[in-house]
Amino acid sequence: MTEKYLFDNASEREARARMAALAAQHNDATFRHMEKCGITLGWNCLEIGAGDGSVARWMAAKVGPTGRVLATDIDLRFVLQDRAANPPNMEPRVHDIVTGSLSEGAFDLIHARLVLVWLPERLTVLDKLVKALKPGGWLLIEDYDTLLVPAELATPDPADAAKFAKMKHAMFEVLTRNGLGHSYARELHHRLRERGLTQVQSYGAIATFAGGSPGADLQQANFRQVHKATIAAGLVSEAEFEEAVSLLSNPHFTAFTPTMFSAMGRNPEPR
Repeated sequence: MTEKYLFDNASEREARARMAALAAQHNDATFRHMEKCGITLGWNCLEIGAGDGSVARWMAAKVGPTGRVLATDIDLRFVLQDRAANPPNMEPRVHDIVTGSLSEGAFDLIHARLVLVWLPERLTVLDKLVKALKPGGWLLIEDYDTLLVPAELATPDPADAAKFAKMKHAMFEVLTRNGLGHSYARELHHRLRERGLTQVQSYGAIATFAGGSPGADLQQANFRQVHKATIAAGLVSEAEFEEAVSLLSNPHFTAFTPTMFSAMGRNPEPR
């Protein structure tokens, strides 16, 4: 069966909400990791899965007019809708990282967040990304490990916990059926080292979020985007879906995020 990416951009309202929540939840950490890689003026960078373009625009500001950012996605509608915000040193390009080619030895920094976790071909893609690095270039991959989550929800109300857990498990079930690699992110440290990268570091971050926060907004957007699939699969009822979504607007409800792994490694300089 062909895997379908359920978090695509076809449902524009849900996708736009999800991207805004992703940016609010994760951009600051992503930017810190890029600064740790040394992003600076004149760098040639690649952003894979550009989404709304917020990360690529930040990169373009860091590399300045002498640098360049290639911002790729299989669907660039949100990057192009905000065309006026795109700096001249940022090039949006429709590109499929699985089937498309990349220039070898071309990039000082390559970044992908929540892309490879969806791809059954993720290890082949990693090989391609490493080959696209310049000598001394950095690869930064960020993905969820959806299995490294505390067993107990943070909310003290058992009934609310059960409602949220049922919808979360329903979402993960349909995502599993469509190719999600639940635990691959914890392997990234090893995967980068076995491909010859040096100075490899990997960090796992988990957070507690309350209803109405960016973390809750992200979870709500995710639930809405898999709404039809979970109902069609008979995993939850419409009423159960609505109950879980409403919890995420309740400031008294709290839950945990999945673990976000951020792994980086450097292509060795020639001796």
